[in-house]
Amino acid sequence: QILDLSVSYTPSPRLQFEVEAPFSRTAYNVGVSSGSSFGAGNIIGWAKYRFFRTVETYGDRQAAFRVGLELPTGKKTAPSQAQINVPAFVRQQLTPISGGLSPHFDVAFSQAGGRFIFGGNAEAIFRSERDGFRMGHEQRLNTDLEYVVPRDPHKPGGELFLILESTFVHRGDGRLDGSRTAGSGATEYYLAPGLQYAAHPRFVIEGSFQFPVVRNTGPLALRTDRNILFGVRYLF
Repeated sequence: QILDLSVSYTPSPRLQFEVEAPFSRTAYNVGVSSGSSFGAGNIIGWAKYRFFRTVETYGDRQAAFRVGLELPTGKKTAPSQAQINVPAFVRQQLTPISGGLSPHFDVAFSQAGGRFIFGGNAEAIFRSERDGFRMGHEQRLNTDLEYVVPRDPHKPGGELFLILESTFVHRGDGRLDGSRTAGSGATEYYLAPGLQYAAHPRFVIEGSFQFPVVRNTGPLALRTDRNILFGVRYLF
């Protein structure tokens, strides 16, 4: 389970800053042994610049570039082999981190017209090692299709968004103690239907259920069966 706390600040219509702090609980059970741990993940700082926007009647189209830096601040202690008898690279994936100092690069585009909203983004993550461990470099392609059910189209608040998101992820082999770990990469494709309710212009709650459509993972990569998301946003 992951609890993700984030704060963002928009000093101008084109620029946004954000800090993201994840906390995760990881559990394992291999029959003869089981356990769990809780800890902070790596803090990520983001800077986003919106370089294109055009506004039309009942429509909005925009594009942005985002750069993030993942700091080596998270808990790095993995279960020992005495606790769980699996390869070292698998045990390292039971920590809240995926490596050390890692830059993120992201380009996003969205457009809205009438009741339909479409968005997409492409992200690349270049991971560095921390204490001899890192997951593989990662490329992501996400899409977001939304349909808005307004309570009153002339008054903000009370809108319900019907959402269908997709995520394509390719991750290369990781490294352990300076050596490439064969069989630790993955290529996956997920769908996530969800709902978002704007109860007030300043308050939004959301939820989604993500499941795999294609899941081609190496024998040393942990697989994701499902993700359940619940989020709360407040504009203060």
